[in-house]
This record gives sequence, structure tokens and C-alpha cells, in this order.
Amino acid sequence: MTNNQYLKNQDNEAKAYLEKIKKLLESEVDENVLLAFQLLQSGGIPDELLTHLYAVAITYSNYQISDTALELFEQNAPAELLDFTQKQWTFHNPLSSGENTISNFLETTQDIVHFDTPTLANLILKFGSVGGAYCLKHKTAPTLQVLQKIYRKQWLSLENFGLDELPPEVSSFTDVTYLYINGNKFSDIPDELQALNNVKYINFQDTPLHEAAIQKLEKFFPKAMGSHYANLGRNAFQEKNYSLASKQMLQAIELDNSKANYWNTQGVILGRLKKREKAVRFFDQALALNPHDPLTYSNKAHTLHLLGRKEESLNTANLGLSLYTQNLNTSYNGESSLYFRKAQALFHLKRYDECHEAYDQCLQLNSSFKGAWFNKACAYARQQDKTAMLSCLAKAIELDAQFKQDAPEDPDFEAYWQDADFLALINYKPDNR
Repeated sequence: MTNNQYLKNQDNEAKAYLEKIKKLLESEVDENVLLAFQLLQSGGIPDELLTHLYAVAITYSNYQISDTALELFEQNAPAELLDFTQKQWTFHNPLSSGENTISNFLETTQDIVHFDTPTLANLILKFGSVGGAYCLKHKTAPTLQVLQKIYRKQWLSLENFGLDELPPEVSSFTDVTYLYINGNKFSDIPDELQALNNVKYINFQDTPLHEAAIQKLEKFFPKAMGSHYANLGRNAFQEKNYSLASKQMLQAIELDNSKANYWNTQGVILGRLKKREKAVRFFDQALALNPHDPLTYSNKAHTLHLLGRKEESLNTANLGLSLYTQNLNTSYNGESSLYFRKAQALFHLKRYDECHEAYDQCLQLNSSFKGAWFNKACAYARQQDKTAMLSCLAKAIELDAQFKQDAPEDPDFEAYWQDADFLALINYKPDNR
């Protein structure tokens, strides 16, 4: 054996060199890895280093280094190993691959003689931040060590790992804020998790947790679980399942009653359930927690309007608008909505001139506010100002053709239901009535 193949010797000196080279390759320091390449090129590449070279080749972030590693691997890999890698793994950056793909690949390497699969898995996790599921399942390294490689600042994701049990060592990461345990197979969680005092968000979707486990989560992470139920409630609301939405939001409030938006959302849901008096009480609680939220004022004003409490609706809208005159950090869109609510109240109080002023302020902020144009048309109809009514109604129809169907059924326009200009504008056809 020539001197430039000394690393292939089986003596203790060669073995010591190999261990040093492995450490250089594992260091994630570019200069160290390049030095390891130089030593390998001068001393030969034994089979036991092929795993290291391959891991660097497919995961290392420095492309010059990964390309060099791949070249050395391809020059020294046995034919059957080279054939396997070329057929099974066709890209150099598994960072874009999911845990299932990485796990399946690592499973196939277990039958490859020249690959040390545990080492390969550990290195892929170290260099590429993927493969944690395989490492935990097959215990390629101590569990805490594997989790440390998975953990990112305040973020621990075991998403779609398919784990049969949640490692108690997860509790070591006491500063974790976002915890993802969704897409696993376990049904219980270890009591050690109660040490995670900073969790604000937890996702356990598609993990079949027993009711007792969910109760643990509620006890350990009340705020995070409050957020969980609130999200479920919003989803149910979007699906128009208002009874379920209300149930979920009440669970959120029970776990964390400090969130004004939970109370506000429940108020909106109760409004959809026609429980408007109760809805007002939830809006009041939301405003007690956050008196600077224009959205809640708008929602409350609308609900009071539907209850026929016109003066209260007007006062509530004005309170919301006062936030803007105080230069508080509030939403621009919220201001247009509040002017709309104010105008609605003034309309039903028959204060039409003030009503128009409020709608004009709404439209100055949002000229595409179609409901404001339609309602202005309603007000002008009540004032028997046909020209202004037709102008506003035309603008409303331009924004939403549905108003062609609404206008001939709205009693505000009753005086014009037989008017030729009105009928022409809405493209009236007798058989459509």
C-alpha cells in the first residue's frame, strides 16, 4: 500500500487520524472541512468515511464544499453504492424535503453495506436540519441531543414525525414558545411538559390525543389552548356553524379571559345566533379589556342597531370614532366602518342630513364601500330626492349588481317602485318580481 493510502491502514495511528478527520468534517467550520478534504486526498478515503462525505455532499450549505464532497464520494464509492445514490437521491439539497421522504430514504440505506445509517441520519440532521423523526424513532443518538438539533429559538417542531410517544425530554426546552406536535401517533403526553411555562401556541392536529391528554394541555398551557379553541371557533364561524363556533369560543374564554378579541368574537357569533342582548354584554366585556378597539365599537353599534336601540347605537359609534380624534393606534378601515354605523343610526332616527354627512365621511375613507352608496340612496329616497337617489343607487349597482335585486324589495324605495327611471336603472322585468 502506497503512502498516499495510509488512512486505509488498520493500525491505531490510522484510526486516530480517521477520528480527527471525522471531527473536522462534523465541525461545520468551512476551513476545517476543507482541511479534512486535503488530508483525505493525500491519505486515501476508506469506506467508513463515505457516509460523512455523502452527508456533506447532500446537505452542506457551502456549495463549493458540498460539490467537492460529492466529487470525492463519487471517485471512491463502490459501484453498487454509487448506483444506489444516483437512483435513490437525485437532488443535493434535502432541506426542501419533508420528514417522511427523509425517513423513507434513510430506511432504504439500512441495507446498504457501505453506509452507516445512524451516522448518516445524525449528520443529515446536523447539517440539513431534517431527519429528526428517523433519529428519534431509531435512537441514533441520545434523545435530548437529537431534540437540540431540531430546536430553533423558541420553536420546537415535531410536525409529522409519526412518533408513537412524545419524548419527556421535550420539557428541557423551557423557553419554547411555539410547540408543534401535530401529525404524530401518540395519544398521551408526559407530565414533564408542565415545565414549559412559556408556550403561547401549540398545534396537535392529526395527533389522536385522548381526552385526558387534552385536559393536561389545558392545565399546562391555558393560554395556548385558549388560542387553540379560539382558532377552532373562527374556523367554525367561517363555515357558518355558529353553535360550534360559540362553544369553542367559550372554551377559549374559560381558559384565557384576558383576550378582548375572544369576547368580541363571541359577541359576533351570538349576533349570528340572534342572541343580541347577550352579544352586547360580550362586547362590553371586550371593551372593558381593550377600550381602544374600533372593531368592537363597530360590532356593538351594529348589534344595538339591530335591537332597535338607535340612540345607544349612535353613541357607541361616536365613542369608537373618538379614538381617531385622540390619535390612538387604530385601524383606518375601522374608521370607515364606524361612520357607516353612525350613519345607520342617524337614518333610523330620521336625521337624514346628518346621516348623509356620516356616509360621506365613510366614503371619503373608502369610496368602494358599496353599502354606504346603497344606504345613501335609501336616505335620498326617503327625502324624495330622486336625482340624488338614482345617482347613489347607480354607484352601488356599479360596485355590486346584487343591488338590482335588493332595491325593488327594499321598502325605502317603495315610492319609486313604479318610476320609469328607477325601473330602467335596475333593469326591471315584470316576470322577475
